[in-house]
Amino acid sequence: MSHEGSLEAQVVARILRRASELELSDSEGDSDRGIAEASLIEAAEEVGMSVTAVRSSIALERLGPLPAPRIGDRIVGPSSVYAEGEIDAGARDALVLVDQWLVNGHHLRRDILRPDHGEWSK
Repeated sequence: MSHEGSLEAQVVARILRRASELELSDSEGDSDRGIAEASLIEAAEEVGMSVTAVRSSIALERLGPLPAPRIGDRIVGPSSVYAEGEIDAGARDALVLVDQWLVNGHHLRRDILRPDHGEWSK
C-alpha cells in the first residue's frame, strides 16, 4: 500500500470503521455526535464508493437486525420480510425473474405463474 495516491475501497472502509471506533471510545458519554446522511453519501462518493451501495447500507442500518426466527416461520412464514435488493424491471418481468430464481435456485415447484400472480411450493 502506498502512502501517496488513492486507497482501495476495502482500506477506506477499514479506516472509517477504525476511526469511528476510536472516536466513540474518546467521546464516552457524548452520544449526540453524528454525521448527516448527505455528508456521508458525499464523502463515500468522494472516496470512490458506490452511492447506491451506501444508500442501501443506510437503509439496512435503519431496518435494524433481522428478527429472531420462530417455530411457526416454517409453516406460515416470518412476520416481517425485508428487501435486500431491487430489480430494475416492470412487475411482469420481475415476476418472471423471481420465478426463475425460485425454481432454478431454490428448487421450488411452480404451481401458478400468471402475469400478475405466482405460487410456488416444495
